[in-house]
Amino acid sequence: MYKKYHEISDDDFERRSTNIDGKTIYFKEAVSQMIKQEFAALAEKDCKFIFECLILADTLLKKYMPGHSLKNYTAENLDFLIDLWNKNPKNFNCTETEFATSIGSAFGHYVNKTLGSTWTVITHEYGTDFLCQIDHIMLRGFPFSSVLKAVNKKRENSLEHIVRILKQQKEILVSEL
Repeated sequence: MYKKYHEISDDDFERRSTNIDGKTIYFKEAVSQMIKQEFAALAEKDCKFIFECLILADTLLKKYMPGHSLKNYTAENLDFLIDLWNKNPKNFNCTETEFATSIGSAFGHYVNKTLGSTWTVITHEYGTDFLCQIDHIMLRGFPFSSVLKAVNKKRENSLEHIVRILKQQKEILVSEL
C-alpha cells in the first residue's frame, strides 16, 4: 500500500542517477497513493498572476544578469539567480514569496517553450497549484514547487536538471506512443 504524498518521508525515496547529454544527474523518486485530481485551463486571474510574476522575473534577470531578460534566458540563468538568493536574499528588493513565484513563473514559461507544454491548474486534496503539462503523454512539471524546493533546500543546478529530466521523459513517452 502506497503512502499519501504528504506522508512520504525522505527514507521512502529511491536515490537514482541518470546520464543526460554527458552530465550525471542525481535525483530521488517515490511512488505515492493516487488521489483525485482535477485539471483546468488557466482562468483570467491566473494568467494575470503569471504575467505579473514574469515582469518581476524579467527585472531580476536584467538586474543580476546583464544582457539577459525573458527574451533570452535559460534554466541555468534561473539557477544562478536562485544561487544568488540563497547566498544573500537581502540583496534582492523582494520577499521570498515574490522571488519564488517570479522565478517559478519564468521557469514554467521556459519549460513550456522548451517542451511544448502548457500551463494548467491542478486541484486536489492538498490544494491548488500550477503545472506545465503535455496532455497526450501525461508529462507534468511543477515549476513553482520546484523553485520553492531549490530555495528552501539550497539546491544547485536544480532547474537545469529538471529540464533535462523532463526532456528525457518526453522522449521516452513519445517513443512509446
